[in-house]
Amino acid sequence: MEKLVWFKFSPRDWVMGKIQRCPEVTQARFIRLCCLYWNKECCISLEDAEIEIDKEHLDILISKKVILVENDFIKINFLDENFEKSEGKTNKLSTSGKIGNLKKHKPELYKRFENKEITLEEALELQKNKVATLSPPDNYPIATQSQIVAEKRRGEESREDKNINSLSPINWESFLKFHNETFGKKARLINDTNKKKFLKLLKDGYTKEDIIKAMVSVKNDKWAIEKKYGYCSHLYFTRPDVIDRYAFPSEIKKNTNNYNGTL
Repeated sequence: MEKLVWFKFSPRDWVMGKIQRCPEVTQARFIRLCCLYWNKECCISLEDAEIEIDKEHLDILISKKVILVENDFIKINFLDENFEKSEGKTNKLSTSGKIGNLKKHKPELYKRFENKEITLEEALELQKNKVATLSPPDNYPIATQSQIVAEKRRGEESREDKNINSLSPINWESFLKFHNETFGKKARLINDTNKKKFLKLLKDGYTKEDIIKAMVSVKNDKWAIEKKYGYCSHLYFTRPDVIDRYAFPSEIKKNTNNYNGTL
C-alpha cells in the first residue's frame, strides 16, 4: 500500500472531547496509538494495542470511550472515518491490510477464508455486498439442532444479564457510592460489562473485601494522589493484577472509614 502520510485532525474535537478526561500521559500515549493505527491501515488488535501503550493507559482510553473494542480489535472512529473517505480505499489496502480489515469487520467471513472455503477476492466481494453470514448458503437451511443450541445460548445470556442485578452478591448501589466517595468521582452507574468483570473476580476466588482493600490502598498511594485518581475508574479495579498489587502488599493501611460494610 502507498502509505497515507496524513489524516484530518480537529483541534476543537481534541480540546472538547473525551480525551481531556484522561491523564496527560494517557493523552500522549493515545497520539502514539493514533499514528500506529493509521500506519497499520486502521487495523490493530486489542492485544497489540496493549503492548504498544501498556494495559493501564489502554484501559483508561476504553473506559472513557475514546477508543472502542470490536471483535478483539480496537476502533478509533475519527481515523476510521478518515480512512473510509480516502480515495480508492480498497485498492490502497495491501494484501495483509485487506486480510486484517476482513478479520476486524467481518470475522465470520475471515473464518471462511482462513478455512479455505472461499478466496480472499470472494470474501471481499461478499463484504462489499454485505451478504456475509455465519450460515451456509440459503439452499442449505440451518439444522434444527443448531437452532436449538443457538436459542438456548441466547436464553442463558438473557438470564445472566437479569441476574447481574437481581441475584448479584454485590450491592451495586453501595459499591458505586463507595467508589465515588473514595476517588471523588460522579459516576451514575456501573455498566453490565464491568459488573460481569467484578463478578468474575469473585468467581476466580477474590472476595468483596479484597476489592475494598485494593481501592483503599490506591486511595493512599502517592502516585495515584499525584495523578488525582484520573485513572481510577471502575474498569481499573476489575483487573486481577490490580487487586493482587494493592490488596495484598506486606502491610495494608486499613483506612476504611468511608465504607459502611454493605458492598
